Order: sequence, then structure tokens, then C-alpha cells
Amino acid sequence: MKQLLLTTITAVLLVGCGEAQQSAPAPEAKPVEPVAEATKPEPPTQTSATIYSDKCRFLVEVPNMDQVWEWGVTGANTCEYSWMVRIKAGDKVYELGYSFFNPNSRKQKGTFKELLKVGQTNMWLHDGGRASYVEGVYVNANTEGEFLVLELDDKAWTERLFKERPETVSIQIGGSELNKSESEVRVQYFAEEATADLIRKHGGKTGEELKADGFEPNYSGNYTLTLLELDGGTVGQGKLTLSVELKPDGSFIGTPQGEEHDKAIGSWIVEGGLLVCEGSTKRREKIVIKFNKMTLKLISLSSRGREAPLDKMIPEGADGLYLKQSASLPESKPEAPTQNEAQRIRCVNNLKQIGIATLIYASDNQDRYPWQVPQSEGGTAEIAQPQSDTDALLDSDGKPIFDANAWRQFLALSNELSSPKVLRCPRDESRTQANSFQSTPPKGAGKNVIPFDKNSVSYWLRTDPEVDKARPNEVMVVCPHHDGQYNILFTDTSVQQAGWNRLAQYFKDITNPITIAPQ
Repeated sequence: MKQLLLTTITAVLLVGCGEAQQSAPAPEAKPVEPVAEATKPEPPTQTSATIYSDKCRFLVEVPNMDQVWEWGVTGANTCEYSWMVRIKAGDKVYELGYSFFNPNSRKQKGTFKELLKVGQTNMWLHDGGRASYVEGVYVNANTEGEFLVLELDDKAWTERLFKERPETVSIQIGGSELNKSESEVRVQYFAEEATADLIRKHGGKTGEELKADGFEPNYSGNYTLTLLELDGGTVGQGKLTLSVELKPDGSFIGTPQGEEHDKAIGSWIVEGGLLVCEGSTKRREKIVIKFNKMTLKLISLSSRGREAPLDKMIPEGADGLYLKQSASLPESKPEAPTQNEAQRIRCVNNLKQIGIATLIYASDNQDRYPWQVPQSEGGTAEIAQPQSDTDALLDSDGKPIFDANAWRQFLALSNELSSPKVLRCPRDESRTQANSFQSTPPKGAGKNVIPFDKNSVSYWLRTDPEVDKARPNEVMVVCPHHDGQYNILFTDTSVQQAGWNRLAQYFKDITNPITIAPQ
């Protein structure tokens, strides 16, 4: 898309970062002060932890944030950067934050915000020395002045983590490119009543009051976004209008006016306080556009790993850039949008975990995936069946594309996957939700153990020879369970959401192009 529609880079988060932090010597902790019940949060002048009624917000000071940051400078599969918040909740310990785990030893450099885009934010549960990914929890990472801001915008999890009102949390900084440190930070609790009073003082309403008024936002519709064009980084003479279509099924189409051939297609979701549109162009250039979900003010726009300079794109006299609704689309909601949205996000996270698992497996097996490793070495090469699944998607000649023995390939990843649950799409009601990788329950296990078999896997897997770690653009795994939309995992561990036409294009872009059968 035009110069200002720039793309983000997706990467992976691995648990190794958190483990490295635990071995770092911690400086002497300062005496803990009594927990304060604040009526107004302190301004961000130091590392802090603030707990609201519906979210947690952590500010971590990052010295020299405006320097040029480098990543991919160590060997592959090394944790280079990590900023984590460690919370003791009851008898469990959780970590949430940002980490960058170098997947390919490809050296890059850029701003701190660009570094944030190549890593991932998540929450982990530490139990008995083992860390496991917590599904369905989304952590936002941003910057504010010289601080990294980590937010968990989830009321249920906020209540769960801070039910016992811990006085402190531990801020852990680690990775090969940072000086490791650990410090205790006093938790400041921001009373729910004070929050509500401030909202009303400024003419707003609390979430509960909005619900009482019957307020249920419906974002589906046609919109326009008008901003100033840039010429070589400076403001040009013209304006660019982007047409944005948000469909009821969660799909998104962004089209620059006058350049209809260069549209971006993807999906839209509501994440915390943001309306997020994410898609890619025909050239697989990913764009991400974020709006305030209440005001529809543009918060960020990125592509090709760069953030657009929004301050230069605001027309004279305007206080910002806003998404303006034009003609509305007719509503079509076979199921509650929030349920579809949550299930789609969980499926995407499942695929990301599968991608990370294959990456870890390959790093331990000479850059080979399970279907490339002999059974004598713990792989599945002899039982791989490329292009054999007649029940999945077929090519235009009616021949299979995927492996009918996919469940056995995934079984070889059992040490790298957090749980067999990630192999079932939440929209796929035809599959059994296994809770163990054992094919036969042990004696005395009763009905609590649900064994793993072919019926435990929702996803289609390609095991062709070219589905290789060295080829980052190969389609590896496809989920077909989203009402005509597909979630697609590539060998570079990125996940894309696409309709039929875009899926067909992805198969034409692989090493040995495949023309899929007409829909």
C-alpha cells in the first residue's frame, strides 16, 4: 500500500527468557512500604505498578530508549531482551511482559518501538520449575516517555492476580543484550470508586453504566480515514483517503483511494481499549492499524516494520485522525460476535504455539522438522504421508495437499507443545479435546484422562519436502473452521487470516505452487 501504510514484523516468545531471569542475582530489596489505596495514579516518573479495578499497568524504566537497538545479534534460539513482571498470586507464580527470542540469527536494528514489534507479549505460569503459556490472556506493550508500559486489560485476570492484594511485584530484566536485574516494586491500588468518580467528572460513564443503558458497540460498517500524504518524510501537498470496511464476520478490507489494486485484506478485533485492524497486501506486506475503540481516534499505523509519523499527517486545525463511518453494512450475525472473535484469537494463538514448537524442535534436530527426522532419532519421517488427506482441501486436479497422518507428526512435538489442547480449534466441535498426549490412559486414570488420537487434531498439516525451516514462506498449517475464513501458519511462525481468494494466492506463492480446487 502507499508509503505510509507500513508493516509489522511478527516473531516468537520462548520460555527460555524467563528461565534465564530466575538465575540472575537480585539486588537487595528496599523495605516494603504499606500498600496505598490511591485516589489518583502518580505520574510516570519511576518504575511502578498500578492496579485498577479492571486492569494492571506496569511502567519499567528503559535507559537510553532513544538509542539504536540491535537484535538478532546472537546465535539462533537465544533470548536477547526480556522485561517481565513476576506476580505471586496465592500458591502460584505468574510472569507477564515482553521478550524477544532470536529465531534466525538475522541481525537487524531500529528504534525501541520497532524492537517491541519483533517480539511478543504473553503471560506464563511457573509451577515447580516449569513454565507454561497461559492461553487467552493478552498483554499490551507500548512506550510512554522513557518507560516501557506493560498492560493487562482484563478484569477477570486482574482480580485473579491481585485478589490477595500483594504489596509488591518483582520487575525482572534479562536477556543476553541487557544487564540482568531484579527489583521489588510497591503496588499502588487505584480504587474502583475513584475511577468511576473521575470518569463521571469528565462527562463519561463507567462500563457498568454503559451496559445499563444498553450500550453494545457494533463496529461493522464502512468507514473512511483521511490523512496528509508524506513526500520523502515531509508533508506533501495532497491528502490520502483510506476506505475501511469492517464486516460482521470479523474480516477487514482497507483500500487506498485511487489504488484499489493495492488493498489490504485481513481481520479486525477489539483488544482491550483498542479496535485493531490487521491485514496484508498481495505482496504479503502486513499492515496494522489501531484505533481507540470508543472515539475511533487513530492510535498507530504501521507496515514494513515502521511506524507512520502520525503527528505529520494530521490536517491543520484537527486534533487527531479519526475513523469516520459512512454507509453502514447490513448486520449478519449467525453467532455472538464476541464469541467468534474470542475463538478466532484463541485459534491464532494455538497456531503460534505450534509454530514456536516446530522452531524449538528444529533447533534441537539440525534444523529439521519431525517429518524430516528418522524415527530412530525421535522423528516421524517413515510415517509421514505428504499429500494424502482426502478429507481436507484438494488441489484443482482433485489431489490431496495435506498429510492424513498429521496427528502423529504433532505427537512428535509433545515435548515442545504446552498441551494437546492447542491442536484443537475452539470452533471445531467435531473433535475431542484431549488433555494428555498418551494414546492409552494409564491404569487407574479413570475418565479424567482423555487420550490423544487422530480425532484430537483440528488442523491440516503439510509435510512436503519443501516445508522446511530454510523456506520461510511455505504454508505449513491451515485451520478451516471460521465460517469461510482460514487461519494459516507459515514456516516463519507467522499466522495470517484470509478468505478463500487470499488462501489460493498463498498456495501460488510457495516453492512448488499449488492451484487449489474451486470453492
